Amino acid sequence: MSLPTSSRTTTRFVPRQRPPLYLVPPLVEDPEPEPLLVVERAQPIGVPEHPVHPPRRPVEPPSRPVGPARMTGPAARVRRHVRPPVRLTRRGRLVVALVLFTLVVGVIAALATAGQAAAPARAPVAIVVRQGDTLWSIAARGHAGSVVATMNEIMRLNHMRDATVYVGQQLLVPAES
Repeated sequence: MSLPTSSRTTTRFVPRQRPPLYLVPPLVEDPEPEPLLVVERAQPIGVPEHPVHPPRRPVEPPSRPVGPARMTGPAARVRRHVRPPVRLTRRGRLVVALVLFTLVVGVIAALATAGQAAAPARAPVAIVVRQGDTLWSIAARGHAGSVVATMNEIMRLNHMRDATVYVGQQLLVPAES
């Protein structure tokens, strides 16, 4: 049961031949330029083909010189545009005055608070380490707030490198607040 060959078309794959490989390109004598493909741009729908306004006419140069080229003497060198002075309305003057007043008050307030000294700290109290005391227990005894912060303050006051304390050692402890 084979199909008739006439009703079936057969296509064979034929590879393209490659051009020969030249080590030196061949000399070409006056090659013909390839024709350019011209593509016309399509006009959008609803847009007229020609512009609505006629094209502008070119401006002709004046017959005689205009401006500084015509001027002679010192006026030709010093010609400047002089702006009129800025004039503020009553509301504008009020706004400028309020902004300046606010800036002055802000600067005075900043300088006044920077010049005030902080409240003097209470003098540290000297204690003696007893049997069973640790730096943690000393810092926790009677001090409100963070125990770790108090431990760091005790270590700073006594120039300690670690939290080791010895029986009979005298320590400076921050005063209770």
